[in-house]
Amino acid sequence: MAMRRTRPAEIFDLGPLGPDLKNARTTAIVKSKAFEAVRLIVHAGVDIKTHSVEGPITLHCLEGRAQLSLPDKVVELSGGQWLYLEGGVPHAIKGIEDTSLLLTILFSHTVNVQDRAAGEAGAKRNQVTDGSLSSTEKLNSLLDEGLMSTFPASDPVSISNPSTGVGITRRDNVDKRDP
Repeated sequence: MAMRRTRPAEIFDLGPLGPDLKNARTTAIVKSKAFEAVRLIVHAGVDIKTHSVEGPITLHCLEGRAQLSLPDKVVELSGGQWLYLEGGVPHAIKGIEDTSLLLTILFSHTVNVQDRAAGEAGAKRNQVTDGSLSSTEKLNSLLDEGLMSTFPASDPVSISNPSTGVGITRRDNVDKRDP
């Protein structure tokens, strides 16, 4: 089953989930060449190990509380608070309470456009030729360990977010609506 993402000019409800937050799952909202938006669910006690993303990101805490470990400090985000990180800043996330965050990843127009356009095949070629993971693979592999239980088993999300590599299966079909 292909995952449905929000279309341009379509409303997506980011209102509090309240008691439903306990059973909520991370949801990809939209992905384009310029950015990706994800409703990130981090349950209480769940850790997303230290990672970084090439492009800038924002985290808007919709409800709950989460701790972000940054290179020089630890901050706590709670409902209504917003945080911006420059690209490449290492960070880890831990759910203090069940938490819903709006994660926005901004893609650089000059870095990895070719990898994103080439998709998985380009990423695998890069890994084979230089022995390391490509930026696309790093982005596509985050969320695995900390959020494995938040994705529906029947429809794993293809996320462009860095990871620890525990193994959420990604869809091979890229959304054809993306420009």
